[in-house]
Amino acid sequence: MTDSTGAEPQASNPGDFPHTGPETEVSLHFGAADILDRISDAYILLDPEWHIIYANREACAVVHKTFDEIRGKNHWEEWPATVGSEIERQYRRSMLEKIEVHFDHHFSSPELDVWLEIDAYPTRDSLSVFFRDVSERKRTADELKESEQRYRSLIDATAEIVWTNSPEGKMQGEQAGWSAFTGQTESEYSNFGWANAVHPDDAGGTVQAWLQSVETRTVFLFEHRVRRHDGVYRTFSIRAVPVFTDSGTIREWVGVHSDITERRESEAVRESLLAQQRIFLRDVLASVTEGKLLLSSQDQMPALLNIVGTAIELNKSTGLHDLRALAKESALRAGHSEERQFDLLTAASEAGMNAIVHGGGGTGQVSVDSKGTVQVRVEDKGKGISMENLPKATLSRGFSTKATLGHGLKMMLETADRVYLLTGSTGTTIVLEQDLVAPIPTWLG
Repeated sequence: MTDSTGAEPQASNPGDFPHTGPETEVSLHFGAADILDRISDAYILLDPEWHIIYANREACAVVHKTFDEIRGKNHWEEWPATVGSEIERQYRRSMLEKIEVHFDHHFSSPELDVWLEIDAYPTRDSLSVFFRDVSERKRTADELKESEQRYRSLIDATAEIVWTNSPEGKMQGEQAGWSAFTGQTESEYSNFGWANAVHPDDAGGTVQAWLQSVETRTVFLFEHRVRRHDGVYRTFSIRAVPVFTDSGTIREWVGVHSDITERRESEAVRESLLAQQRIFLRDVLASVTEGKLLLSSQDQMPALLNIVGTAIELNKSTGLHDLRALAKESALRAGHSEERQFDLLTAASEAGMNAIVHGGGGTGQVSVDSKGTVQVRVEDKGKGISMENLPKATLSRGFSTKATLGHGLKMMLETADRVYLLTGSTGTTIVLEQDLVAPIPTWLG
């Protein structure tokens, strides 16, 4: 292609459009306008007098005007809000010093309110400006910043220690809460250095359990003691969870140490008081039942004798008849008198019925020894009997409270030689023992 003189046009860099004044037709230059209309960035071309030579479709969309409306207009007159702004300062600097500039600017006018990311490239006689609307990105960044500030404020306002670990389970970077509590510096707690602030008796188990959670990518739940910066150990409950990326990989671990020292101390005191109360109640109940009722802990329960038959499932439909039959047959084979057989059968019936009615079902088992002692063991997973109801359950015939042991316990004491009782919130175990010959009452001994 040649001009009117027959000379070939000279190639130029993109944006090096000859300055011919406001009426320059960019579309004549190698189809540049077509290309610029297809890019995602907004683009305008300014001449040295700041006239708008060209604006692509995206630029017109951003400023909400057509090219015909802004073509040839002076930039500063068209958008007076830019006068004296960072935009003017950067554009003039770029043109004067012939340097590329990159900056963000909040453009605000009655017609337009956007955040723009701007790149300006000077040429010999023009300024190419690429810009894009980043309002959403800025808004998201601001919301994220506010969220982080709220998060930090929340952490500062609580007694909990929040920390993060790498995907591999190593503590890295600033951990303000951990450092403030333990006094460890970043170099001291990094990787697995935090374990040095954990009580020596707890450190090994903590690291082992933590690595297991990291390997299996499961929630970490643990308790251990941590040394405070003043040397005092505090007890903490720990919960840590993995944070996943969209692709399913672990981005990081986030954990919380919650100080439960006072709670554990209170529980220890309460357990001690309950143990004392239980011992006192055990002694009282044994006394008023002439030694028949033995309120027991797990390690005080009698061992099984020689098992007869198999364990019997007890529920509303089946089991009670089988337990009665097995208890009667075992007593008969052991040589018990008919009266003692009847007594054992009565006690076993009451124990089985209690498991069904108040424990939601359970299991029964019968065993004997060579001396003629028959043992009936009944277990359930009900709510048990509360400490305050034990005396009534022991001394009142037919005493019963909803969802508690108690029904028929007095009958068991009147018909069995010994009744071992283990009861609590996780269930009840009753062991009835009947000897070949009735023991001599203690008050006669």
